[in-house]
Amino acid sequence: MAALLRERSFQSLVGRLFRAEAPALPPEPPPVWEEAVRLDLLAAAGDGYRAGRRLVLIPAAAGRGVADLLRPALARYAEIAADTGARLRAAYGATAAAERFAWPEVSHALLAGLFLDLAMGREVLRSGRISRRPTGDAVLWAFQEISAESSIGVSVVPAAPPCRAAFAELWHRRFRRTGPRPGPALVEILARIARGEPAGGSSRDLLLLKHFRLVRTAGGVPRLQVPAFGAGDAARLRGPLEQGARRLVAEAIDPALELLERHPWWRERVRSEAYRHAALRLILDHGIDRVLAAGVCDPFPDLPGVPVAWGRWLWDDPAGDLVA
Repeated sequence: MAALLRERSFQSLVGRLFRAEAPALPPEPPPVWEEAVRLDLLAAAGDGYRAGRRLVLIPAAAGRGVADLLRPALARYAEIAADTGARLRAAYGATAAAERFAWPEVSHALLAGLFLDLAMGREVLRSGRISRRPTGDAVLWAFQEISAESSIGVSVVPAAPPCRAAFAELWHRRFRRTGPRPGPALVEILARIARGEPAGGSSRDLLLLKHFRLVRTAGGVPRLQVPAFGAGDAARLRGPLEQGARRLVAEAIDPALELLERHPWWRERVRSEAYRHAALRLILDHGIDRVLAAGVCDPFPDLPGVPVAWGRWLWDDPAGDLVA
């Protein structure tokens, strides 16, 4: 599915759905058409086509006036982010990762990635505000326009079971890494290297990890070029992350969802779970805007010149499920 979403021909088909209720298919449907129909993202409609049951369209109207409407909730959002960020910085100082990576190198990963995205999302699921749909029934959202100035997200690759590690990359609206990423087997090798165990795998595996700029060899020993948070580090960080997430959801996310019930487009939709997921995405994006405007978080870097370690980390926590 991820490959399909990157296809320009699929993006073009979705874009036409915002301009017509049932746009006509091209005389020769693109190769992605059959796959999009199989995944229930698109469906035939007479001589045209429509969104399938797993594709939710969010038009530009959904973002108009949202920043002003959410202003009280977003102010609290930034306050909680500032407080949690200070606690994360203090906890990070006691980690093994801090011996190699200074706080400015990891602050975006910890504050924006681990806290505002992953920990918040996990708390929303844990609390039952939304449910985790089976992979085969997941809903995707297509935004016609992003109303916020910023947008972030985290892509996660779990290690091959039974390893509990995961490799994560933070992306930002102005910066998104492209190209292949390590698969589960390579993430397992990263975890072994981080633990100081024999890397295992083949010489080709190690070559690939070097190509991804995740590993370099020093004195004949492979070494990670990104922060790695093992069980001890994860235990130190988990408290501020989980406590901050509970506060963020109860004191900022919930009020923001209630405020969206006053919005003409969201009023009848925000109670529907399919749209509620998209509403959370919208709140996160406007929340990042507010966090940046308040100076809680440093501006995100621009290409070129993004450091190798920026926004990339390994989380190896057998006792938790924050990332994996």
